[in-house]
Amino acid sequence: DVTDPANPAPISGFAPPGDGYDVDVVGSIAYIADGLAGLKIVDVEDPDLAVHIAALGLAGSARTVDVSEGVAVVGTADDGVHIVDVSIPAAPVLLGTFAAPQVGASAVALGDGVVFASKASGPKGIVAIDVKVPGAPPVVGGIALPAAPQDVFVSAGLLYAVIPQGLHIIDASDPSSM
Repeated sequence: DVTDPANPAPISGFAPPGDGYDVDVVGSIAYIADGLAGLKIVDVEDPDLAVHIAALGLAGSARTVDVSEGVAVVGTADDGVHIVDVSIPAAPVLLGTFAAPQVGASAVALGDGVVFASKASGPKGIVAIDVKVPGAPPVVGGIALPAAPQDVFVSAGLLYAVIPQGLHIIDASDPSSM
């Protein structure tokens, strides 16, 4: 509640069993990257009463999540990126995993069927993965950066990546030419 900006107060909450690292909210549904506990899905339609509606265990420690058009991409600290069908939030289904030794995804952004995932190990930067083929998602592009991005965001063909040295804005309209 921020009706008094000088004294903000929580309205409600949900304490996941793991370590909550990231959240994405679509409509009235919150998707939580919950560390070793995987993906948690919470109905927040009534802000006074958050209700846990589903969970999905995933390999690795879920650190980041982005949801678009009924698909959640969950980046892990050590096992790549999981692609999850959340078109029915109460019944999430793992569609596939992009597992690579050089993708410990500390940040993910999903746009137009491509997930942009930070590369936290190996050469630092971003890898672009086509999630339209969720069973065997191929790499379609990537870019090296001086450090692993702490957060990424994609909109209108532009990819925004924050690293400790600053913000990088990258043309991602054609991920294969990154």
